[in-house]
Amino acid sequence: MLPQAQAQEKIRIGLLEDISGDLASMGLPKLHGSQLAVEEINAKGGIMGRQVELIHLDPQGDNARYQEFARRLIQREKVDVLIGGITSASREALRPIVNRADKLYFYTNQYEGGVCDGNMISVGAVPEQQLSTLIPWMVEQHGKKVYTVAADYNFGQLTSEWTRDLLKEPGGEVIGQEFIPLGVSQFSQTIQNIQKARPDWLMMLNVGAAQDSFFEQAAAAKLQLPMASPIKVMLGFEHKRFNPPALENMHAVANWFEEIDTP
Repeated sequence: MLPQAQAQEKIRIGLLEDISGDLASMGLPKLHGSQLAVEEINAKGGIMGRQVELIHLDPQGDNARYQEFARRLIQREKVDVLIGGITSASREALRPIVNRADKLYFYTNQYEGGVCDGNMISVGAVPEQQLSTLIPWMVEQHGKKVYTVAADYNFGQLTSEWTRDLLKEPGGEVIGQEFIPLGVSQFSQTIQNIQKARPDWLMMLNVGAAQDSFFEQAAAAKLQLPMASPIKVMLGFEHKRFNPPALENMHAVANWFEEIDTP
């Protein structure tokens, strides 16, 4: 049994999720899911008799704000645990602050893997769980020549390396790849490059609303190539945001899809 004073103290959770800016389409569902979870937990009596308080701040996709808000939540709000970060770059901006404060930090996104930290728990899927099944299937179904379009930061760069490595066993190869800075929304040159390269399918590792403009532009150019991705559909709901046929022939793999009714 907890002492009465401690039992009455709330568990304070700091949440850093982007609900405005380029990454809002991914951050909003995460905020809503967190709010729902807190509501359900508190309705059942909380955690070991303690109610949960969620304190959310919106970093707007800015890593400097992630750092500023993490310090505010830890130092001023005295949170017990920190949750959040969409991009791997935002996670890396947070880790030194969390480590110095010796706070528990949960990173909940799918990511490129390979991060080990005494203060961080990552609960998202990694390439060994996703690409190890997606890539052999794509090679078998659509062919061996792959063109990668990736966001230009650690997630896109490292996941592209995973793609290249995992293509070796089924005999596939990357015949072209492009790393696109976050916030870029014009893809005419990329589409022309893909048309010249003539791949069998595309590995899509683009991130954010601006980079998602690729899908409509590719459809308008009648690119009509199969696409594969470990990050699309499950979180950004691109298949809902864009009219057909923008997401036609997209093959997505994830550990959970909201629309699939699984117990």
